[in-house]
Amino acid sequence: MSVEIEASADPVRTPMRRRGRWWKWGGLVVLLLGFGLFGTFLAWRGGAARGFDREFAAARAAGEPVTAQELSDWPFLRAEGENAVPALRAAADLIKGDSEAWQKAYSPDAQEYAPPLREEEVAALEALVRECEPSLRALDEAVKKSGVNWDLRLTSPMINNLYPDLNKQRTIANLLRAAVLLEHHRGNDAEAVRRIEQTLFVARAVDHQPTLVSHLVAIGVYAMAGNEAALVAPELRVDAAGAGDGQGQPGAYRPATPQAVRSLITQFLDEQPLKDGQRRAWVAERVQQIDSINALADGSLSGGPVSPSLRFKLFFMRPVFHDNGTVIVSHTTKVMHASAGSADLPAYRQKVPAKLPAYLDSRRYFLANILLPGIDRATDQQFRILADRRLAAVALACRLYAVEHDGRLPRKLQDLVPDYLPAVPLDPLAAGGRPLGYVGPDEDPEKPRVYSVGPNGIDQRGADPDRRRTRHRDYEAQRDEVRYLKRQPRPEPEPEGEGMPFGYPGMYPGLPGMQEPDAPPDPEEAEPEAAKKTQPANEPVTDSPPK
Repeated sequence: MSVEIEASADPVRTPMRRRGRWWKWGGLVVLLLGFGLFGTFLAWRGGAARGFDREFAAARAAGEPVTAQELSDWPFLRAEGENAVPALRAAADLIKGDSEAWQKAYSPDAQEYAPPLREEEVAALEALVRECEPSLRALDEAVKKSGVNWDLRLTSPMINNLYPDLNKQRTIANLLRAAVLLEHHRGNDAEAVRRIEQTLFVARAVDHQPTLVSHLVAIGVYAMAGNEAALVAPELRVDAAGAGDGQGQPGAYRPATPQAVRSLITQFLDEQPLKDGQRRAWVAERVQQIDSINALADGSLSGGPVSPSLRFKLFFMRPVFHDNGTVIVSHTTKVMHASAGSADLPAYRQKVPAKLPAYLDSRRYFLANILLPGIDRATDQQFRILADRRLAAVALACRLYAVEHDGRLPRKLQDLVPDYLPAVPLDPLAAGGRPLGYVGPDEDPEKPRVYSVGPNGIDQRGADPDRRRTRHRDYEAQRDEVRYLKRQPRPEPEPEGEGMPFGYPGMYPGLPGMQEPDAPPDPEEAEPEAAKKTQPANEPVTDSPPK
């Protein structure tokens, strides 16, 4: 009987033992897999940190700052001599940006100022310049000093640092723009030239601040100076006999001297301060990138205490931040060296293509995808401001040539060398080291012009379509960067409520005449077919979509 019981118990106990063994083996496999995955994660974590540290060490080995403290102490941020910054700050503080005169001169509804000024524009600019005379006097003192030291003490995390001087100095540039156009209108071109020089001084000073944003602000101020020079150049009054510098005599008729104009040309062609500002900007941007990645990785970006839950999450997110940081810092270093070593934008694009590598499309590189496109756009602005400065210099040289040749413009730009230009400037937006383009009075008597091929890199002989009537993407594709050497008539301001609004066909699909070219006309506006057939041939069909 007992034998039968034992025989019947064996089949029950044997499967249970087997199931127990499977659970043990399965648990061991899961445990080993977990250790393997965690080990892989730790290897990735360590490799990502080492890759980021290599970029950090390479920048330091090049003798460039890599921390906020090192950047604050970097001698390249300062220019030797008596410091002009206190006077620049005083000039900015004297401007009342909320005053009635300022709001009227730079109201959102005001058209962009250009010669010849209209009566109401002259009144607005006179009121503004009169109110801001103390600021202009402080600026006169600032430009007598050669030193620049903003004395910014940067702290980590750098993203929380503020730079209040940027907007204030941009306000000074707007004031100088008003003064240039007003003095040119009055006939005091000696003073207009002096104020353009002061605009360049402000740009150079701003470019000593240690951020990419400050470099872009400086580029904007440089662009103001170039635009002012190009606007006044066609009718700039130049006379060596009896012309003073205009200082202290606002409104007096004072032509600029040839020496003053030549000095301004030289300043526009001196591109070393701009290149120095570019280097400061990229080094500072890389320091801020390193600082921000470190702050993200250790949780100090917010400036507050790090909670245990956040610390746990950061343990696993740290390699993602370091991987992104390695890509971002490496790309910034590449951009810095490529832009400094490229004579023109196409040459730069061969070294740094506009399209980012395909592997960066991964979600793993989300930070790189956010930040890197802005870096490339900033480099484009660097080459465009080079074109702007060179165009301004050539426009001034053409005017000086005309003054000294009975009003005749040169037949070709080479005629300006060497008396007015050391050489014909190259076009930084064109490939192959080609010079700026020129359409002289023999080819187009009404619109002689000097031009760059513009952002599209295509020579269109100085094409400049009406921006108000052209779709933005078409305008960018069709235009060259043009500076006219003969005064062009300003378009009359359209009466309120009349005319085509600013924009392009299709921007306002509900407005008459603003449909896309392939869109059907508004049924309420469409005329009967018979009426169209009887319309006189010499009158336009008013309901046709704009082309």
